[in-house]
Amino acid sequence: MKRLLSFALSLMAAASLCFASAQGSELSVLWWGSASRAAVMEAAIGDFQGRNQDLQVSGRSSEWTSYWPKLATRAAGASMPDVLLMDHYYIRDYAVSGLLHPLDGYVESGILPPLGGPLADASAISGQLYGYPMGVTVPVMFYDKRVTDAAGVEIPERMTFSEFMEIANTVYQRVGVPALCDGGLNMLVFYARALGIDPFMSIIEGDDRAVRMMFRDIEEFSSKDYSVSIESLSGKDLTVPDQMPMTDLTSWNAYGFMNQIDIFASFAGTDEIGYAVPPVPDDAVADPMYAKPCVYLSVSSSCDIPAAAAAFIAEVARESAAGLLDGEMGLPADSVAFSEAVAGMPGYLQDAYSAMYSGYPMPEPFLQGAGNIEETLVGFTDMIRTGELSGDEAVDLFMDEAKGILRP
Repeated sequence: MKRLLSFALSLMAAASLCFASAQGSELSVLWWGSASRAAVMEAAIGDFQGRNQDLQVSGRSSEWTSYWPKLATRAAGASMPDVLLMDHYYIRDYAVSGLLHPLDGYVESGILPPLGGPLADASAISGQLYGYPMGVTVPVMFYDKRVTDAAGVEIPERMTFSEFMEIANTVYQRVGVPALCDGGLNMLVFYARALGIDPFMSIIEGDDRAVRMMFRDIEEFSSKDYSVSIESLSGKDLTVPDQMPMTDLTSWNAYGFMNQIDIFASFAGTDEIGYAVPPVPDDAVADPMYAKPCVYLSVSSSCDIPAAAAAFIAEVARESAAGLLDGEMGLPADSVAFSEAVAGMPGYLQDAYSAMYSGYPMPEPFLQGAGNIEETLVGFTDMIRTGELSGDEAVDLFMDEAKGILRP
């Protein structure tokens, strides 16, 4: 991706600053996500198109894992979409490479709603806003309460990894449903924060403590009969909610972010979805929990009508707040807006979303290359699960590859 983004820089056209130039122009939009998110985006496109008849707006969706390679290819080919969805893992890559248009002026002019406090600070890159955050979210472990209730097990709000293993064993012995131990990038961030270290700068500096601890836990968990088998995970992309094994009861738990609870409930066919803090490493010295901007909408620096693009982003923000988390966009950072948004929701959703307001810190966007180590990380955790590599054997191999991808 580094080569693709670098190549794209030489091909970018200068951006126009005039909304009036939108007449007779086209605005392309690209995002990833579920059908629920697509519904929110398509509704916003329709409403915006209806009020701007001289502007042609087109949208396209993709899955998370294919989205980023496609976007890098489009950047290299100087065919970036005008408006694009961005994530905390990737936005710094595109911003510092000159592929995104700064949005601060559109907040100051009132085209975009005001943004302040921790959410604004967490969204800034070198003091500038390159993506408008739709809301906030926190990492969680979801679980199917039908299974845990049948097993007579109560899931605590917080548990150590050892306690999680004990609970997983109990559930399996009583009802025969195994559990999933997460091996993805979000969990690596969680482990690093539990040790009080930066998840990515630590890798650059050669500090492998978080990686080693996570790999050893995956190895130990995978050796147990209460662990989801690698055969059950074959062909599943654990970064996509509808492929998480909890949705077909291959496991009783899954991992994601709080704003996805309604999505998981839909896929699992039940409102009986519980949530807890992901298992905390036994040797934790700090609270690993954090909040983050859920998703950003950005304007590419090649967009000819950036003011119109910013106005469209404001439209999505309104649609998202109105239909809120049906679109996975996140929770309003403002508590008043949050209270108004959830007022008509089912009780279990109101309770879950209220957990967002716990004063969790918001880290800045991650280092360049952070998102690009995910495929490498998952490859090694899969090899640990199959026994092809031990946890310790995988550490050095992963560290070497990850160092070549990350950039301070």
